[in-house]
Amino acid sequence: MVPGNHDRYDGRWFPRQVESVAFEAALELPSYYPFVRVHVPPDDPTFAVAFFVLNSVPSGDIQERYPRHKRPGVIAGGYVPDAMRSQLVLQSEGLSDTGRAIDLGGQEVNISGRTLVKVAIVHHHPVPNPNTDTRAWRHPVRTLKNAVFAETIAEGEALLKALWFAGVQLVLFGHKHQAFQSYIDVHPNDFYADRNVDMPDWNRMWFACCPSTSQYDQAKPGFYAIEVGKTCARLRQFSLQSRDDPVFTLDEASAVQLDYHI
Repeated sequence: MVPGNHDRYDGRWFPRQVESVAFEAALELPSYYPFVRVHVPPDDPTFAVAFFVLNSVPSGDIQERYPRHKRPGVIAGGYVPDAMRSQLVLQSEGLSDTGRAIDLGGQEVNISGRTLVKVAIVHHHPVPNPNTDTRAWRHPVRTLKNAVFAETIAEGEALLKALWFAGVQLVLFGHKHQAFQSYIDVHPNDFYADRNVDMPDWNRMWFACCPSTSQYDQAKPGFYAIEVGKTCARLRQFSLQSRDDPVFTLDEASAVQLDYHI
């Protein structure tokens, strides 16, 4: 679970976010971000999935960094501060260095020697919707330099850099309730980094925007079923067919395969 803007909302006439851990306390989640949990399949000793949870509604950081007239736009688009971005990279490196992690049940597990697929979870959009925003890409080749970060997380390029340095293959998010998948092909030269990068020359990061499950007034309420594997993620969407009968059925045409390289 990840907090969204409505979990921190405290405004009537003007958008305003407040610092609160009520969401985390109710769901018994850590009150710090980012945090990472892993899933270790019991029937596969060579594979694990790491989930990095980010908070894109840090009201204190928004108020400290942005002047009052810019805060509504940042609140609408979301913001992941620099300290959180840096911790994301450090936590990812820590998994490789120590070979230890906390699983979904809160127990420490050994992940040494396992192929580790990394999934980031955040509420707001790291990338625009290529299906509805014609300004989303300057060029048909989707690279970091060609992306236009309109109506997305503030300082989005810095977040994408952190995700890439952390080795993330898939990013899950929501916010606008418009289901879509997109990707960016990232080259090390995009970052002008004075560090050795042990990754392929081109690395594809996938992004999947999740539909709304409980807001039946949305265009197509539903949810994803995602099977994460060593070389790809398979995504299927279950959709609500009738608001009068809240039963979600598999949309066969929605099945997609997102290939990545580790």
